[in-house]
Amino acid sequence: MLTFKTIEKDTIWIAKMQGYRTSGTYDEVSHLLKNGECRDFDVACSVNQPKHLQKFYEDYEAQFYNKPIEERIFLLKDFYPVWAKTQIYLRNAAV
Repeated sequence: MLTFKTIEKDTIWIAKMQGYRTSGTYDEVSHLLKNGECRDFDVACSVNQPKHLQKFYEDYEAQFYNKPIEERIFLLKDFYPVWAKTQIYLRNAAV
């Protein structure tokens, strides 16, 4: 089962600066937040995530299309427990 710790460590982020963008894990690009150079910092889309995270991010993105705004979960740390319960349910239902 995918853990939130793995998601935090391996997620690819996009850092947008004036005139250019760069991407990497949080550890690789977070220094840009500290020096004030970064104007926006966001998670990369699912197809740009590492293969082992793509299903998680596909499901995260899908909720933005399938749910009314008041039911959407915007923070990854809030979405993960909901997603994990669904994955356990689906795995058990398939047995």
